[in-house]
Amino acid sequence: MIRVWDGNTVEIEGGYSIRYIGVATPGAGMFRRPVEPFGREAAERNIELVEGKEVEIEADETDVDAAGIMLRYVYIDGTMVNEALLQEGLARLAPFGRNARHAAELINAENDAHRAPRAIWTLATLTPTPTNTPTITPTPTITPTPTETPIYSPTPRQSPTPSPTVTPRVTLPPTITPVVVTAPPATRATPIIISTVVIGGTPILTTTATATPAEAPGESEG
Repeated sequence: MIRVWDGNTVEIEGGYSIRYIGVATPGAGMFRRPVEPFGREAAERNIELVEGKEVEIEADETDVDAAGIMLRYVYIDGTMVNEALLQEGLARLAPFGRNARHAAELINAENDAHRAPRAIWTLATLTPTPTNTPTITPTPTITPTPTETPIYSPTPRQSPTPSPTVTPRVTLPPTITPVVVTAPPATRATPIIISTVVIGGTPILTTTATATPAEAPGESEG
C-alpha cells in the first residue's frame, strides 16, 4: 500500500486508487470535500491499518465507480478493513449497488457501533419534533348589500277618474194633432174643431172651437 487519501480511499502500486465497498467516511479535506467531524480520525485510523503494509483486495460485481476508482474489499492480516471502520463507528454504510457479497457483515458492524454508540454515533442528532400547527380557518366576513337610494323618485301617476257620462235629455216639441168632428146632418150643429196637444205621445191639452153656421138659404127669422 503506497498511501492513504482519506478514511475509505487508498492508492496502491501502479497508481491505482481503491475505494472500500459499502463504506462512507466523513470528509477529511481530500477530493474537494470539507473536513467533517471524525473525518480526520477515520483517515488516521486507515493509515494505522494499511499504509506501508501488504494487503489483499477482493472485487465484487462492479469493478469501478463513476469516477473510475476501483471498488474493493481490503484485508490486512485476515481482517476486513471495510468492516473494521464500520465496527469502530468511523464510517457509515454506503450504497452497495450490485456489490452485496459481504452486505450482511457490514450491516451488522454498523449496527453494533450504533448501539454502543461509538465515534460518529455519539454526535447529537437533532430530530425535529413535529409540531401540529393549528389550521386557522378565516371567519367569513359578511358584507351588507348597499341599499340604493334613487336620485329621483317620480310620483306615481294616478289614473284619471272617469267623468260621469251625462246623457242629454231631449225634450220633444209638442205634437199638435188636429181632430175634425162633423156633427150629424140631422142637426144643425156646426163643425167643431178640437185641437189636442200631445207631448211624448201623451195628450196634455185639448182645445174645442165652435163655429156658428150660416143660415141655410130660404131661412130667415120669422
